Amino acid sequence: MARFVRLAFAALLLSLAACQSLRENQARWHRAHDVPPGAVAILERAVEFPTDRANVYIQDGQVRPYGGVDLYSPHCELIIRGDISHARTVSPDTFEIYRSVQEINPIYGMQTSGSATFPGAGESRAMFQTTLYLRSKSQPHVYQLVCGQWVYGSSDDYLTVAQIRAVLGNLIVLKLQGS
Repeated sequence: MARFVRLAFAALLLSLAACQSLRENQARWHRAHDVPPGAVAILERAVEFPTDRANVYIQDGQVRPYGGVDLYSPHCELIIRGDISHARTVSPDTFEIYRSVQEINPIYGMQTSGSATFPGAGESRAMFQTTLYLRSKSQPHVYQLVCGQWVYGSSDDYLTVAQIRAVLGNLIVLKLQGS
């Protein structure tokens, strides 16, 4: 009986240690990936939105046209709301990040031919994205900054805060509270 109690006690200690390790790993993951409310995105240079476009893409600190973005590498999309019947400019400003959401958007039936991607019977892909909801009193039409990358199959490929900062370069500076 004493041997059974010792064995049960050892199993209990092992389980508790595993739970602690899991909690530590989860906390480490969240520190690396989460952009908490209260963080700010500081736009350092004006960004031009062409006519009929409510979004621009950012990769390696540069604004790029849709066709100039490698969607399988980390990238961001700055999104505005409102009238897009004419070109618009977002001026340098500080935007409060009031909400951050991580989600997986499936991209079904896409087929790749050369550098073009089009609907078809291809392999399933997904966009692992972090959506930062932006707010500025002086530019209320600036809506979201969506950062991520396309991946094949299922994995855990959300961008870290460090990767998002690398994508944005010196165009947009991401500041978390306390940093």
